[in-house]
Amino acid sequence: MSAIDDIESSIQTLPQQDFFTLVGWMTERHLQVLSSAEFETPELEDALLPSLDSPRHPVNNELFESIRARRLEARQ
Repeated sequence: MSAIDDIESSIQTLPQQDFFTLVGWMTERHLQVLSSAEFETPELEDALLPSLDSPRHPVNNELFESIRARRLEARQ
């Protein structure tokens, strides 16, 4: 079971009021992140900017498979 599954299971067991409190906190936190410099670190932005001028690729299974293959190559 992954951490995401654990979190989802925990959320599903919350009483209704606690669930709505959590949803409110998540919404507020999301807005704080979006309106702050935390959203993307300068290093991430620096790494992403060059990709704006790179060739465009259709988002499909072929693209995802090539990404997975490159990831496996990088691990070896």
